[in-house]
Amino acid sequence: ACGTAGARAKAAALINRRAMSRSDLERKLREQGTRESDVRCAAQWLEDIGALNDQDFAAVLARSCAQRCYGPARFREELRRHGIDRALWEEAEALFPPEEELLDASLRSKLRTPPADDRERKRLSDALARRGFSWGAVRGALRSFGAEWDGDI
Repeated sequence: ACGTAGARAKAAALINRRAMSRSDLERKLREQGTRESDVRCAAQWLEDIGALNDQDFAAVLARSCAQRCYGPARFREELRRHGIDRALWEEAEALFPPEEELLDASLRSKLRTPPADDRERKRLSDALARRGFSWGAVRGALRSFGAEWDGDI
């Protein structure tokens, strides 16, 4: 049984503020000075009553990363950073939109005209790679956007 009701109350208050993974919740409780046994007990209690679920959190994270136009690599990094068990990654990745779709949306939001020179294309491709898109996908998207612009001019 959980040693203190205080740990449960802290955990419930944290999870009430925003969605989080079990790993995030446990880390926050430790930062607040909660004993390790109480941390584990409070997290288990929240899981038992259905208030804490890493699978649901991974789905929320997939939607959030897609809205921010993050690429697949960045999404996987976010899953890792939040301590989501690798067994849940495949299901979460199935909810994530295709890389090409996100890359297209990202390019359309960033560009009004084609990149003027190689330096600007390099800067753009580096920024997209940092957002988690593969180099091959970025290169292909820039080529297809270039063809669109060439046809418009």
